[in-house]
Amino acid sequence: MGSIDMSQGAMPPPPGVEADVDGPGKGLQDVVIIVYAISTFLSTVTIILRVYTRAVIVKALGLDDLFAVLAYLLCVAYFCIIILTFQYGFAKHLWDVSLRSLQGYLTMLIPTAAIYVWIPALVKFSLLVLYHRIDTHKWTRLCVYIIAMVVFGYSLATTLIVSTTCNPLRVSASGCLAIMGLWQASLNIVTDGFMILLPLPMLYRLQLPIKQKIFLGILFSLGSAVVFASIARIIYMQKLVGNPDVTFTQAGAYICSGVEVNIGVVCCSLVVMKPFAQRHLPRLVSLSSKKNRSRSRSRSHGIFKVFGKRTEEKSYELSSSDGHGFTQYGGDAKDFQSTIRSDFGTRTEEEKESVGRRGEGDGESTKYIIARGDEHC
Repeated sequence: MGSIDMSQGAMPPPPGVEADVDGPGKGLQDVVIIVYAISTFLSTVTIILRVYTRAVIVKALGLDDLFAVLAYLLCVAYFCIIILTFQYGFAKHLWDVSLRSLQGYLTMLIPTAAIYVWIPALVKFSLLVLYHRIDTHKWTRLCVYIIAMVVFGYSLATTLIVSTTCNPLRVSASGCLAIMGLWQASLNIVTDGFMILLPLPMLYRLQLPIKQKIFLGILFSLGSAVVFASIARIIYMQKLVGNPDVTFTQAGAYICSGVEVNIGVVCCSLVVMKPFAQRHLPRLVSLSSKKNRSRSRSRSHGIFKVFGKRTEEKSYELSSSDGHGFTQYGGDAKDFQSTIRSDFGTRTEEEKESVGRRGEGDGESTKYIIARGDEHC
């Protein structure tokens, strides 16, 4: 039996097409690089601003920040591995890829798939930690625990399956990776949907105007806005099932993946970026602030109570000096106040009033600034 020529194309070209085995990549490889470079640049800038905001302005780095940074580091690793796969024929038609290169490409799919699985998971963990901290209601925290366990469970299961029974180097696992990708993307979309719904009961309990509740709802849903990229990825993953030209068709799915993971990091970081806007973009936040203040002054004094101390007492963002208005939602007011002051740098009521008179606010917590949305939205 003669040996197989590993330098030949992995599949015959279509009629009328001349194969260029292991030739230079054309077109699609450049698109992949451009998309990944732009999206990685955006996530890099955003994560730097997030760490700066939390460490310097708010002075309270948390576990949610750690998860966001880990997700970003995996995004960079993901980009690097994608670049390495170019030498093995990634984003080229299979008839232009030698059998030797195809073997290297299939080997690279294992770490690529394993890394991709955990980036959306870490982004979700970052948001769940944030929700857990700002809402002590027992049912909200129970939902946080359940979603976290589900995300961790299917992420770990996917990693183990890809590394063993669904290993692309196994002939019996042909097509398995595409099917696993469909299931994993579908589960990401479902959990993203629950993540969007999770803050709604918390927003409903807030004693705030409807406009401000809508603003907060949009702010929290940013972290799961990446669901649209996940849907686009599913469309491309469906094309992979039964398609032999895997090196080319997978490039479309990987483009969506690059956008998905990096925009996920961007969106989950934007949720906590309002203190940065407070300090460095004061004109941007002051435009709407002046409009709302002028409207408030033209109305009765009762309107001020909606935006004033009563809001601070009943909002999840604040705990008042006497601690009322929070224990009814299942939290301990003293513990809540202590957590905010230690983890988020929140000032006391007297300090807040003093800061307000000085026109400052750089050291206020993210949650306090969000709660002051009547001045900024």
